[in-house]
Order: sequence, then C-alpha cells, then structure tokens
Amino acid sequence: MKYFTGPSLLYFLFLSTISFYSEGVVTGRLSTFISNPSGFQSSLTPYCIDTASYVNGGVTFTYPAGLFSATPTIRVSLEENTTAYSTSQVFVAEITLSSATATTIRVNLVTTSSITEASSDEVTVHIFAIEM
Repeated sequence: MKYFTGPSLLYFLFLSTISFYSEGVVTGRLSTFISNPSGFQSSLTPYCIDTASYVNGGVTFTYPAGLFSATPTIRVSLEENTTAYSTSQVFVAEITLSSATATTIRVNLVTTSSITEASSDEVTVHIFAIEM
C-alpha cells in the first residue's frame, strides 16, 4: 500500500479539492515538483478524467494509448441518477480491474438487508486517474 507523505500528501490533497466537468475524456499532464536533499525534482504527471453511465457487469474506462507507463491511482465518485434520494441505501464502487491501459468499476447497491449490483443507468461513474 502506498502512503502519501510530505509534498506528495499536499499534492494529493490539492488534487482532491479540484472539481472537473467535461463532456468526454480529458487527459493531460500536471507539473509536479518534489523536494529532496539535493534540491527539487520536477516532472510531468499524466492524468485522465472520464465519466460513464453504469452498465450491469461493470463499466470499463480505456485510457489513450501510451498515457500511463504504470497502473495509475484511481479516484472514483458516483452520482445517483434518480431524483429521490434514499437514506436506506448507498452505492459503493469497487475497482475490479486496473492497469496502465484500462480500469473497470463495478457498482454495488447496499441496503440494510442486502448487497446487489446496481442496475444499468442507475448511477453515473466518474474517475480521476493519475500516475503517482
């Protein structure tokens, strides 16, 4: 398990506060600066933002070829597609596959008495993938 410390933690916390809205896949590279005993190290960190309506069996997000050189860190958020919010149920995202080329998310509906897979189009899945 990776733990964020020092500058990496601040960088991650900063990214956690950013809100994005897009009509499709957004990719790019963020400039990063890491402090070490010999000075600063800078690099360009690739990221990908995407959104899809959930389908039974899981939704797969495929990244543009060559964007990531290793499996990225994934941040998932779920948006319920109904107008009536229920206090007796919660949607939970599960990453079932993650690689440098794609990520698959399964969404479960948890109630006080059961855990089942969410129905198609019941939620919208948003991901933010970044190579750390």
